This record gives sequence, structure tokens and C-alpha cells, in this order.
Amino acid sequence: MLVLLAGKEKDSLKKWIKQRLKNQGNSKVLTCSSSEEIFDAISRQKPDLILMTAGSDQEENFKLVKEIKSQARESRFIYLTDEYSPATGAKALEAGADSYCPLNDDYVFLEAYLNKRLKKQDNGKEPRGSEVPAAANGEKLKKLTDIFDLYQDMEGNILCVSPSCERITGYTAEMFMEDPGLLKKIVHPDDWESLNEYREKIKKGKNVFPLEFRLTRKDGENRWISCLAEKTLDTEGKPAGIRTVYKDITERKLLEEAILEKTAELKKMLASSIASSGYVWNKAEEDLRKGEDRFRSIAAAIPDLILCLSREGKVLEALNSNRGGGFPSFGLKGKLISDILPPELAERYRDSIEKSLERDQVQCFEYEIREHGTSLFFEARIAASSGEEVVALVREITSRKNFEEKLKQLSFYDQLTGLYNRGYFGEELKRLEGGRDYPITIISADLDGLKLVNDSLGHRQGDELLKACAFVLKSPLRGSDVLARVGGDEFIILLPRTDSRAAKNIIRRIKLAEEFYNKEGDGGIPLIISLGAATTESPEKSLEKTMREADDEMYKAKIEAKETVRKEMVDALLSILSERDFLDEGHGERIKTWCRRIGKKTGLTPSQLELMDLLAQVHDLGKIAIP
Repeated sequence: MLVLLAGKEKDSLKKWIKQRLKNQGNSKVLTCSSSEEIFDAISRQKPDLILMTAGSDQEENFKLVKEIKSQARESRFIYLTDEYSPATGAKALEAGADSYCPLNDDYVFLEAYLNKRLKKQDNGKEPRGSEVPAAANGEKLKKLTDIFDLYQDMEGNILCVSPSCERITGYTAEMFMEDPGLLKKIVHPDDWESLNEYREKIKKGKNVFPLEFRLTRKDGENRWISCLAEKTLDTEGKPAGIRTVYKDITERKLLEEAILEKTAELKKMLASSIASSGYVWNKAEEDLRKGEDRFRSIAAAIPDLILCLSREGKVLEALNSNRGGGFPSFGLKGKLISDILPPELAERYRDSIEKSLERDQVQCFEYEIREHGTSLFFEARIAASSGEEVVALVREITSRKNFEEKLKQLSFYDQLTGLYNRGYFGEELKRLEGGRDYPITIISADLDGLKLVNDSLGHRQGDELLKACAFVLKSPLRGSDVLARVGGDEFIILLPRTDSRAAKNIIRRIKLAEEFYNKEGDGGIPLIISLGAATTESPEKSLEKTMREADDEMYKAKIEAKETVRKEMVDALLSILSERDFLDEGHGERIKTWCRRIGKKTGLTPSQLELMDLLAQVHDLGKIAIP
């Protein structure tokens, strides 16, 4: 590629262009200061690209543009100015230039044009005039914008503000925390209602696009801000608050205004030049506007971080860089992923890039990032794009992971006690059957008196008793043992590599824990657990049969303690009834006396009279459930 740099000598520009084109093979840069040198170079060298720097006399500049373009019709001609001026650019285009670029200290506009020029050089498609400033302005905007985060609870109280808020608003994070109404004070009055409505939509879980509004900085300067909010959840998955990311888009707004101004001028010029052809401008304008609106809507709706990466893992382009994934919110372009991500994660990205390019298949993997003590999960999908480049879509899947974990909990755990459920116990039984963990002991446990507690005190009290039972049963167990709740008041303990002697010791320790609970507890309902155990020494006796034997032993113990359990439960209920003042002093005895007199008159037997005495004692038992 042959580049002719014409006009006023700029050593720094020449050096920059050579550096930029050093990897382009036969690329060469010629410099010409006078018009004679320019025309001589054109006639002999026939350059691919002519870059002309503007002199002080604009009229002479445009005249020279016409003469150069008349002799170099096949060459691309770019008019370079010292500042961005749509009017100057329009005159340059009118004189015959293919496009124009403003020059700044880092040549960001010119670099944007050369990038597109070099990418599309082979197929003959090149960016036309107005494309260069738009692409370059986007690059410049990325360097100028900044963001800050603000966290609020569901009532709107500010919980936390990132320190970067001072760069955008002029107010420190401490000022926001000390003055809850500061945000409302600095937001433009006409935009505050929209901001409130936006927050309400987030609270209701609606999908929203970024909202743009105005605010006034501490120094009085007005700025345009774009905000994007999301609802945050606590560890239980319940709404905890709202996180809002604020981004300064003032420069973008100013550039949009400049582009609109230039577009209006170019549109006027184009309309006058094509009026004779009968082209309907309004229709083209409408189609263009619809296309732009459609593209903006699609881009705003995509929930992913979108990256264009080289084979080496260099970030070539980045869209929606505030979507996380372990990547910073800005400044991604030009960096290697090995400089951004942890080594292990960067290696996974590089490996997936290689596989995608070699196999031409989409590569997908998931990973975890820790932020502020919280785990965030992401999914990366990498697909070959063109040449040595790939496109990566990075999406946060924390909600999906949390949902999967909840499903797992529902599948294998009892929601009340946190123990394993019958489904998990059945799977463990199959896994251990015929394995190497013999001898295996199974302990069957049953919580006595649960139905009486539920009927008299309510299911809430019964649930508390079940939790206490689970705690007592679990206390002497090892990490390899399996404790599951398999029914309303039924529990099973699976003890791998445990003989009958060790099982008896475990039962003894469970009974000691039960005794300690009843002794040191609140003096309410006693915890009474019936236990039975059975052991199999080898696979010759199945675990199903062993479990039935354990159930038989448990029921024997339950029958033997039946009267004791009933007495202890009734005594406990009567004690609770007395403490709640449902039994006035002497009331129970008076009822008992009257019942006995009535029983004798009606000819009841002595055993029936004893039952009548018991009925008199417990006739108010149902009142226990009254708060």
C-alpha cells in the first residue's frame, strides 16, 4: 500500500503512519510539501491513498484538492484538518475529497479510518466520508466516559456508592450517604419523575432499557447521564435492593448533535444533487431511521458482554462492557485477556479460542467469579468469526445456577429439617448395596407423640420438635453416615463400616443427647425417640431386609415405652396448660369431684371412674393452642 502525505510537513504524523503500516508488507509513505512535488509523485507512483494536511488558506486548499483529485481519480483522498468542523468537511467533500478526518494528538480519528481501510482493502469495499467520524467518535467516547455504582434498598435508601461518583457529579460518596435527598437535588426536575418510574419498573421485575437523564454537577455544569439498574437478591433469593450503574454520556450527546448538524448539511447537498433522478429522499430517510432504531433496540436488549478476540486473546472490540464476566467496565480494547483475567480463567479462554478456530465449532464453558464475597457465575460462548478472530458472548447465569441449586435441594433434602430425604436415602442404599463398606448398620428412629403435639399445640410446635429430633440424631454421627427423614415422624440412619457393637454405642450416645435436651431444654414438650438397629455383615443379607429388621426393632421399643410416653406427654401438656392459667386453682379437682359423683350415680365401674378422673384433668387441653 502506497500512502502519499501531501501538504505542510508533519514529522510526528509521518512517523505515526509508518508505525501504523509497518506490518502491512509493501506499505510505503511518501511526503510532498509543494504542489509540484505532489503532482510529480502522483504521475510516477500512483498512490493508493492520499492524505492532505490543510494549510492556512482554505480556498487555496480546496482548489488544490480539485486539481489533485482530477489527476488521481483512482486514489482515495482524505482531507486532514486541525479541528472537527462539519462545515469544513462538507466543503472538502464538495471539492472532490472522498472523506475528511480531524487530527488530534493521538490520531484516533485517522486510526479509525485506516482500520476500516486495511480490513476492507482486499474486497474493494471502503468506508465513505461520514463513516470515519462516527467510528472515531465512538472510540474517543470510550476514552472519555466514566461510571459509578449506587446501591439502594427496596425503599430507596442509599446503602453504598462507589467513589468514582465524584468524577461525574462533583459530590463524594460520603456526601451521598449523608444526604439521602442529594440525588433528587442534582437530577433535572423534568427528569426526576422518569427516574422514579424507572426504579418502580425494576422493583416489579420488568425488563428495561437504559434511561437517559440530565443532572447538574456540584460546579454547576450540566451533564447527560445514562443509567441501567437491576434488582439484587439476598442469600435466600429474596429482593434485597437495586443496583444502578450511572454513565456519563455528555460527550456522546455532543457528538450526536454535531453529527446531526453535519447530516443535515450533507442531506441538503445530496438532495439537491439527486433531485433530477427522482429519488424519494423522505422514503430513504425513513428507512434509515427505522434501521437505526432497530439496531439500537437489538443492541440494548442483548444481555451479554460481546467481545471480538484475536487468536492470541487480544480484545479487538468490546460491546456492553458493563455486563461483568470478570472484565472491567471500560478500557478493554487492545488488552490481552491474560492481563485482565486470573491465569486459570485466561487459559480456559485461550484454549476455547484455539478449539473454535481449529474445529470451526462453538465452544462453551461456565466459570465462577468472586466479587465482594459473593459468587457470580458466567457462561462464555466462543465462535470463529473471520480469519484469526473469534466472537465471544459472555452472559451472567447466577440466577440460573441458584435455581439449579434450589432444585437440587428440593430433590435430595427435606425442607424442614435440612436432612436428606427418602429419595436421596434410596440412592445411597443402591450405591452401598454389594460394595466394600460392610459391615453396614441401619438405625430406624421414630419421634413419639408427634401427632398429639400437632393436634393439641399446632403444627408449628410439632415442626420445632422435629427439628430438635433431627439435631439430636445427627449429633453423634460421622461425616460418612447418612441421616434422612423418610416420613412425617420417621428417620433412618445409614452407617457404613459399622458393626453391631459400634451401633449400640451410637444409640447410647443418641439417648444421652435426648436426655440432655430434655434436661436442659425449656421444660416444655419432652423429646422421646424410639430406636431400633440391625446390621448386615456381608452382601448375603440385602440392605432392604436389614432395614425391615431395624424397623421391627424400633416398633418393639415403641410398644414397650408406649405407656411411659403417653404419661410423659400428658403430664407435659397439663404442665403447659397450668402455666398458661387455663386451670384456676382447684378448678380441676372440682370437675373431678363432680364427675366421680355423676359416675357413681350412673353405675360406672372402678376402671371407668379412673378414666373419668383423667378426662376431668384434661378437659381443657384444647385451650393450649390458644396464643
